[in-house]
Amino acid sequence: MGERYEESWQFTVEELLSYNLTSHQALIDTVYARAKAEYQLEQKLTKLENLWNSSEVYFQLAKQIPDSVYNAGMETVLTLI
Repeated sequence: MGERYEESWQFTVEELLSYNLTSHQALIDTVYARAKAEYQLEQKLTKLENLWNSSEVYFQLAKQIPDSVYNAGMETVLTLI
């Protein structure tokens, strides 16, 4: 379309129609789809961040070593190997 966008611009319908936007439909659809996906990702990340920082959820690392082995001491672990 060859135009730089300024946030302060305010377009009238007549000005928008003068750009013949239908001829740029593919570009407009692509930009819209990317912006929508970015916004949805941002919302999900914000929700995850809020969940992570809330006191309502407690995260604990998963243990792969059984308590019996973990509490037995190093000598017992070495004899098991």
